[in-house]
Amino acid sequence: MTEILTLDDITKIGYLPLDVIVNADFVDFLSVVKTEDAINLVVSNFPYNKQTENWERPTDLAAMWKHLDRVLTDVATSVFTSVEPLTSLIRMSNRGNTLYSDLIWQKEGITKDFVFADIHRAHENVLIFHTTNSHFKSSVKKINSILTFSNRWKLYEWIILSFSEPMDIVLINSAWWVNTALICQQNNRHYIVVEADMEVCKVALTGLEPKHQKEMTKETTKEKVTEGSLFDMFKV
Repeated sequence: MTEILTLDDITKIGYLPLDVIVNADFVDFLSVVKTEDAINLVVSNFPYNKQTENWERPTDLAAMWKHLDRVLTDVATSVFTSVEPLTSLIRMSNRGNTLYSDLIWQKEGITKDFVFADIHRAHENVLIFHTTNSHFKSSVKKINSILTFSNRWKLYEWIILSFSEPMDIVLINSAWWVNTALICQQNNRHYIVVEADMEVCKVALTGLEPKHQKEMTKETTKEKVTEGSLFDMFKV
């Protein structure tokens, strides 16, 4: 049963809880995690650093990587979706562990920018990093630089199925994309959702309740990623 934990809870527990929502800033959460070599995959959609609201608090990328180096396994992958100028900041923050830094997610439809309503965004950037001994770099046979998925959930489903295995731990930055946790549930992955806004945490918790999952499942699994499609590109 998913529950919401605070930063104080994580500090007191002394180990990494699974299948939970943590109400905390992402870097603050990483700084108190005592468990090392535990996270297999990071899925993150950072705030765009264009506003001054709490949810748009700039992320200290140097501090983030310092902590991730400690908590990630030696075969882990970190995937970020973003837009400029944040994309360039992320790209340059860890050049030594870059796997792909110029992938484009081409959206099926055009969406309004979160911040600038007059901008209609047809794509986002996808950046993929790997830890030093990650096996994914040598196992990838080909990948199109333009990723075409009808919505964010199908993109995230592809990421989770391509870069993690059953029972792996997936760290999700932002409860706005709670369907990512649902995808983990449906595919036998553990998840930890980190979200700084308590109200968003509460909404996400409601969305993960069994009575709400049926409707969410319809949208996320309508076009499942299966063997014989994109998943084959990342077979070991």
